[in-house]
Amino acid sequence: MNLLIPIGRVVGPGEETGEIKIQTKDNLHSRVGEYLIYKTSLNDQVKDVFATITFRRIHRTLPASFLADPSIDALDVAAALGIDEADQGVEYELTAKILGYFDEQLQSFINPRINPNPNTTIFLAPDELLKPALFSQNVGETGSGRIGQLLLRPNLDVLVDINEMVSTHLAILAGTGSGKSYLARVLLEELMQPYNRGAIAVFDPHGEYESLASLSSQEEFQAKGYRPEVKVLSPGESLIIPIFDLSWGDIRFLLKDVSEKMSHYLETIHDQAFKKAKKQRRQWTYSDLMIELENLIEESETEGSGARATLEALKWRLEKRFNPKGNRPKIFVDNGGTLLNDLFKPGQCTIIKLDGVEEEEQQIIAAILLRKAYEAREKAVRDEEANSQNSINYPIFALMEEAHRFAPHGDGQGASTKILKTILSEGRKFGVGVGLITQRPGKLDQNVLSQCMTQFLMRIINPNDQDSVAKGVESAGRDLLKELPALSKGQAIVTGVSVRTPVLFKVRKAITKHKGASANSAEEWLKYFAPEEQAKRELQSATLSNSQVEKDPWEML
Repeated sequence: MNLLIPIGRVVGPGEETGEIKIQTKDNLHSRVGEYLIYKTSLNDQVKDVFATITFRRIHRTLPASFLADPSIDALDVAAALGIDEADQGVEYELTAKILGYFDEQLQSFINPRINPNPNTTIFLAPDELLKPALFSQNVGETGSGRIGQLLLRPNLDVLVDINEMVSTHLAILAGTGSGKSYLARVLLEELMQPYNRGAIAVFDPHGEYESLASLSSQEEFQAKGYRPEVKVLSPGESLIIPIFDLSWGDIRFLLKDVSEKMSHYLETIHDQAFKKAKKQRRQWTYSDLMIELENLIEESETEGSGARATLEALKWRLEKRFNPKGNRPKIFVDNGGTLLNDLFKPGQCTIIKLDGVEEEEQQIIAAILLRKAYEAREKAVRDEEANSQNSINYPIFALMEEAHRFAPHGDGQGASTKILKTILSEGRKFGVGVGLITQRPGKLDQNVLSQCMTQFLMRIINPNDQDSVAKGVESAGRDLLKELPALSKGQAIVTGVSVRTPVLFKVRKAITKHKGASANSAEEWLKYFAPEEQAKRELQSATLSNSQVEKDPWEML
């Protein structure tokens, strides 16, 4: 038998459908976000109907004149005037949203379709009733993800349904400094636990996730026969893209400032190179592309200087992009390339480290890898090429940090937007999931955002970004959106298909070390003047001077 704590009584219906007004003197248990229950009779059965507080205001307090003198306690004034002690307390009017009673067979909340009568007693929902109603799984079960604790119930773990979350896609939407990357790290830790063993790739534009490698050696992630692997791939080094994976549209996107004439010639030489290589039963190469371009340049002698100048300009752009000089890594090569089996594997989290890579190349890398992974999963589901090196015979999940880079809002969309839209709309049936993380929801393509069926919302202050969330996240009601500016760092709302009802929670402490924290500027400035740092700079300066003397002694004359 659960001990119910009464906190107040129903006054009447609220302003919106499914809302009720409650009168209470209980300050401790009447905070916004708290869970309540009341008893109702349906079909000769007594049901516990859940509700959550969305708003509260002071309904009655001491007269303002009692509060005017800060040196005198207002309660002492009331007592001196003979006001009964029971009437000295503050009363609150609460607005609560009815969630419904929990149906164990359907595993969901059912709306009773009738508001409680005035004077109905409202109780604090006990943990014993709340936990099974909110969460379908227990900590450590396959498919569960422990991401934190209820904000007002720190003894209750918040669990998400991992299967629903990754298969129907997720979005983490938050302002700068609110903890979005930290939350993403917690989600990745849950995906790599022995009871989940995810096959994950993280597109990391800032190099924040490399420190996840430590989870391979931590006991919390190990089990008999299982030790998770974290692989860090850097484009041009451990991550190579075969040039034949580039469509002519991809090449045009990489070249920048390409005229319509150049685009026409580029499409022509790409098609010719592809057709000739196909006849020879091989993949086309950069040399094939340049041979076709040289042929067009020779033919242009009869077409006038305008055509030749355009082709020469196209040649210069191609050579600059695909024959880089200096220390710039060569990402796109004629032969080889990273296999999908090396990228996605159960029990492996692959960090695609994109810091130092141009934004256009970041988009193309994402577009090609996602396109190949989606095609491989499509073939695997249809039992085509199931045993090739580039087949993927298990569901996969890709997490996109700074997602507005890969699917920007507006007409000038990125090279990876199209494949992201395809995966978000059709990926579920082929076992391809995507997670999007952004601090600027207003800069993210709204069609992409609307396809994410689980949303994690953290502090968002910018009105334009709040408006984008309101338009793109169907399950975010007005009461939730009002909470976004007031959330503290590390607090979040999870809503969508991976939870039974929107939940306000505090993100749990990450097990691995987080690298995305802001730099401590003052400490770094002080460190610059430390004796050991000054000595290090002097040594580097002396070494550089000696090196220059050795290389060019004539400069000393």
